[in-house]
Amino acid sequence: MDIELFIEFIQVNAGVYSDAMAVDYLKTLLALCDGREPKQI
Repeated sequence: MDIELFIEFIQVNAGVYSDAMAVDYLKTLLALCDGREPKQI
């Protein structure tokens, strides 16, 4: 996913997601970019 599209998505959906969900989503993206399997919560 392109980072600009991701930022736009977060801005549009800011009221829908809690901070914790946003953090988990970012951690998952970082893990995927790093080539690791994301941890299941």
